[in-house]
Formats: sequence, structure tokens, C-alpha cells
Amino acid sequence: SKKKKTPNFNLYKSSLAWAITLVFSIGALTMYALIAWLPTILVATAGKTTAVAGVMLSVYNLTGLPHSIILPTLMNKVKRPYYFVLLGSILAIIGILGLGYLPQYSWGWIFPLGVSALLVPAGLTLVNLKSKTEAGVTALSGFVQSVGYIIAALGPFYVGHLHSTYHNWLPTCWFICAMAIVSALAGIVATRPKYIEDNLK
Repeated sequence: SKKKKTPNFNLYKSSLAWAITLVFSIGALTMYALIAWLPTILVATAGKTTAVAGVMLSVYNLTGLPHSIILPTLMNKVKRPYYFVLLGSILAIIGILGLGYLPQYSWGWIFPLGVSALLVPAGLTLVNLKSKTEAGVTALSGFVQSVGYIIAALGPFYVGHLHSTYHNWLPTCWFICAMAIVSALAGIVATRPKYIEDNLK
């Protein structure tokens, strides 16, 4: 009997795969960068003590916890999952620019930043939404996570590089803001009525 041919999804040439990867990786990059540097930023710009900055980091982490449970269900029920990507991107922009320019209200900026982490589960949920078959889910998930985590892991290092170069946290804020804009644009492509199987060779 003939062996069943393994489908070749050619994901490196797929705009859909790259768009989903960008949504996921930018969410993870921002999250990793803030986990690594948020206390330092709060001490330097908002005048918080190390202890208070640590508590604020915990609040940031806790604010982001419910997303992985709630978001997949919500995204499966709505007609336009793009709105969740857009929401996460806008909240990241509001939170990070607020922290950069109005650090005296830092407690208020922690919450939109925490909620903006929804980009991570949003990206993973899009893997399922944009695949028709088990093979598609497996291939797309492997691509998104392998490439996405590599990009995300660079976040803390690049943020540290920006600060050591400019001796100011505003370039970091604008970098995260720019990444959020890219995520919002990538989300448009990632939520189009297409499936990864459309790229089968």
C-alpha cells in the first residue's frame, strides 16, 4: 500500500503564518521585556521602591493570567477575532506610553499593560482558527511557536541594549509602542477569511 503523502504547507512563504507569528511573538516579546525590566523602569521613572515595584510586577502578571482561559472561547464565538488583537495592541500602546510620559500614574498603566498580554493567547488561538485539519494545526503551531519564541526571547536583551545606548527609558517605550502597531497590522492579515491549508503544495 502507498504511504500517505505528508502535506507540505510551505509556511515560510505564507503571509498568514507570518502574520500569526508576529501577533504571538510581539505579545510574548513585550511580556518578557516587561517581566525583565518593569521593576527597574518603575524605580527609575516613577520613584517606586524595589519592594513596591516587585508588587506591581506581580499585579502585571496576575492581570494577564485569565486570558489563556477566557480568550480562546471568546475568539471562537465572535465573527471578527481581529478586535481582540486590536484591543491588545491599543492597550499596550496606552500602557507603555503612559508609563513613559506620566509615570506618576504608574499604577494605572499596569492594568492596560497586563491585559495587553492577551496577544499571546490570541496568537495561539489563531493557529486553531486558521487550520482546517490536524496536520495544519500541527504544522502551523510548530512554526508559530518555534519562530515566535526566538523573536520573543530577544525582547529583554534589546530593551537592555536600548537603555544602555540612550540612558533613558523612552526609547524602550517607543520600541514597544512600535511593536504593538506592527501587531495590529499583522492582525489584519492573520484574521482574513483564509486557512493555512490554502497554501498546500
